[in-house]
Amino acid sequence: MSPYTKQWSSATPGYLIFLVDQSGTMQNLYKGEKTAAQYTAEVINQTISELISTNAAGETVKNRVFVSLITYGGNNEITNVCSEYLSYYAENPPKYGYDTFINEVNDGTGRMVKMEVKMPIFIKAKGAGLTPMSGAFGLAKKLIEGWIQKKNDNPVPVIINVSDGYPEAETPELTIIETERTVSTARDIMGLKTLDGNPLIFNVHIANNGNEIKFPEFTFELNGDPMAELLFKISSEVPIVYKQAAKDLDLKNIGANAKGFISNASPDTLLKFINFGSSGGVNRATN
Repeated sequence: MSPYTKQWSSATPGYLIFLVDQSGTMQNLYKGEKTAAQYTAEVINQTISELISTNAAGETVKNRVFVSLITYGGNNEITNVCSEYLSYYAENPPKYGYDTFINEVNDGTGRMVKMEVKMPIFIKAKGAGLTPMSGAFGLAKKLIEGWIQKKNDNPVPVIINVSDGYPEAETPELTIIETERTVSTARDIMGLKTLDGNPLIFNVHIANNGNEIKFPEFTFELNGDPMAELLFKISSEVPIVYKQAAKDLDLKNIGANAKGFISNASPDTLLKFINFGSSGGVNRATN
């Protein structure tokens, strides 16, 4: 069997890990009135809700994917917010309750009416302190190693890391060490082996540093931005099955050596990229 072709299913679930930067800079405004932390939390909460909907059969949610939510920030705080099968997210009260908003929906006759919608809050928007990114990847590595020990024949695990920048520690010297550890740990993860291939790491950079760059193939495309270059360095090349997912989401036609990375993502692209990374490729989920 070719790499990255194993399907998410109840018999062979996928493993999806969200790494969410919650450092102090994530409280900066991002492309409008909301902060980067708010946009990120909203998109991830929406994505999990959509995963629940697309994997539901009547009142039963099929466990085609195991989801870990890991946050990092504060005083070197790495938090495993939740690591459970999809049915757990569907059947248990969300950790932070619900958010309520008004949405326009079709009433069945073609008329649009306003309706109150409740969105589960699985992860809360916040930001403080430094950026202990290496610790987040370190925890993800341990979780993936444990997963592979038991489920080596399953689809490859996928990490989606959302950050507005660079690993950061208490001093410039420690920041250099933190950065080196981040790169080393991410590469260790991408070097792990399953029968379906190596684990995938996709990164989305949500800073306001310039033009949006989607799925670059080469470092020179990043215009000398060191934060983008770091995340590019620790991003996996996009497998063929995911290239179709990106195309279907109108992200772009992806080059042969494209990395699973977007820099200076807009809110719309952030949502599409998270959907891309959490898709398991196109039409891969089965019973």
